[in-house]
Amino acid sequence: MPEKLDEEVDHFIEHRVHSLLDMDLIVYFHNKAVGPESAKQVASRLGKDVKEVARALHEFEAMALVRNMATAGAPIYIYAAGDNLRPVIDRFVRLVTSREGRSIVYSKLASKGRL
Repeated sequence: MPEKLDEEVDHFIEHRVHSLLDMDLIVYFHNKAVGPESAKQVASRLGKDVKEVARALHEFEAMALVRNMATAGAPIYIYAAGDNLRPVIDRFVRLVTSREGRSIVYSKLASKGRL
């Protein structure tokens, strides 16, 4: 059965997923019951560049997808998507876990010059 983007998932991708790294971070935070982690820890777990991860997490903080738990020093992030976003993120994560769904998201990102 072909995968489709529902309207809410399409809107979520359009406004909150700006790169493949964003997609990987959303899946990571959504699927893992992780405690607060630094950008360095997340980058290490995902095999990504720490500066790029730090920049993406800072943007996610502005979008209320993560929260900075640090009181001083380096930012420490925790997943913070609100109840209104969790069902949409759940559908997004299910979409990108299939080859066909991931291809749909890749195509959408490529059409916007985000790859």
